[in-house]
Amino acid sequence: MQDDESQRLAAELQQVIRETGLAVTGPNCLGNLSAGEKLFTNIDDRIVTMEAGPVAIAGQSGAIVMAIRQALEDRGVGVGYMVTTGNEAGLETPDLMAYFRGRSVLVRVIVVYLEGVRNTKVFREACKAARAAGKPVIALKLGASEGGRAAAMAHTGALAGSIETFDAISTREGVIRVRGLDELIETTECFVHADPPKGNRLAAVSLVRRQARPADRRVPFGRPEFRSAEQERQRQAGKDARARQRSSAIRSMPVSQRSSIPPSTCSRSRS
Repeated sequence: MQDDESQRLAAELQQVIRETGLAVTGPNCLGNLSAGEKLFTNIDDRIVTMEAGPVAIAGQSGAIVMAIRQALEDRGVGVGYMVTTGNEAGLETPDLMAYFRGRSVLVRVIVVYLEGVRNTKVFREACKAARAAGKPVIALKLGASEGGRAAAMAHTGALAGSIETFDAISTREGVIRVRGLDELIETTECFVHADPPKGNRLAAVSLVRRQARPADRRVPFGRPEFRSAEQERQRQAGKDARARQRSSAIRSMPVSQRSSIPPSTCSRSRS
């Protein structure tokens, strides 16, 4: 996409798309999957089951999108739609997100791999529509480093933009940005089996308190403070024990020294 001949061919293709109104994915992509329609124009090194699963994927890298699909299928999570968008001369990722959002019966989770976002307004609208439909959007964004931005330009000619700008959009529109493929797979599988949270009533359960702290830091909307009946009983028992210890210590002191104790401490010891 960086040499003159590639730019000329891309312009010709875009002109044909505008004149004909064809829905085109690519170029520079590896094909698509629509399991419900038994359509597969990609390549694979194993048998494709064609099961219409609850996940829809769109991404600018065919290899990355294929790796996501295979990893999810290895965990028993079916992928109903997979579209590799490449240079996006025709259809762009927000167009596909809008289509996936409309497939209310089939799609529960939308996964996108982005090298760049050309039209932030359209992207935000697609994210809002997906959120309103109760379908979480999980995004893996290239361009967190200078090397990543250079890779995006070399691959599809996309201007990756700053990751801070993308994060601001994601936070505002409820997009879940993951930092790598492992996190993407884990997050996608989670939302396939659980509905998106509607508030801040989130609890972390862990055998070790230290392991739960990273989860607490990653939650953008916080968590509620609550105590169980047993926690409240233990808290009150500890408070009473400390009060008895103070009272006992004061009673064991000589009378001449008790006058130097602050009144608030004395009142607590008598209570």
